[in-house]
Amino acid sequence: MSQAFCMEQIGRAFPLLLYDKLISNEDAGGCENVILKNVLAIAAGGALGTLSRYFLNAQTLSFWNGLPVATVLENLSGSFLLGLLIGVLIHRPTKEWVKLGLGTGFCGGFTTMSTLASDTLFMNSTYSPFHSGIYVAISLFGGIILAFAGLHLGEKWGQRL
Repeated sequence: MSQAFCMEQIGRAFPLLLYDKLISNEDAGGCENVILKNVLAIAAGGALGTLSRYFLNAQTLSFWNGLPVATVLENLSGSFLLGLLIGVLIHRPTKEWVKLGLGTGFCGGFTTMSTLASDTLFMNSTYSPFHSGIYVAISLFGGIILAFAGLHLGEKWGQRL
C-alpha cells in the first residue's frame, strides 16, 4: 500500500469521527497501521510540545512580571524549529509519522496561536493598543523571519547529512 494512497484515505477519513469507518473498510488495505502510527506520533509529539511550552511558561512568568514574553519565545523558537525541520527533512528520506510527530505534533503543541490572541487582548486592555500592536508585529513578522532562517539553515544541514 503506497503512503500517498494512505494519506489520501486519511484526508477523507478526518474528522476522527470517521476513523472507525476507515478501519472497518476492507478497501483500505493496511492504511489503518499508517493512520494509527501517524495519530500516535502526533499525539506524542503534541504532548511533548505542550509540556515544553508549559515548562517554558512556568520559568518565565514570574521573571517578566506577567508580560507575555514566554508566548513570544515559544512562537518564535517554534517557528524557527519548524523551518529547521522542514529544511532538513526536504533532503532526508524520513517516515511520514516522524515528520508529523515532530512538525504537527511537537511544533504544533509548542507554539500557540490562541495564547497569542488572548495575550493581545490582555495587553490591549492592560497596557495600550500600541503595546499589543508591537507584540503582534514581533510575533508574526519575527515568526516568519525565523521560519525562513530555520529553513535556510535546515537545508544546509540537510544537504550535509
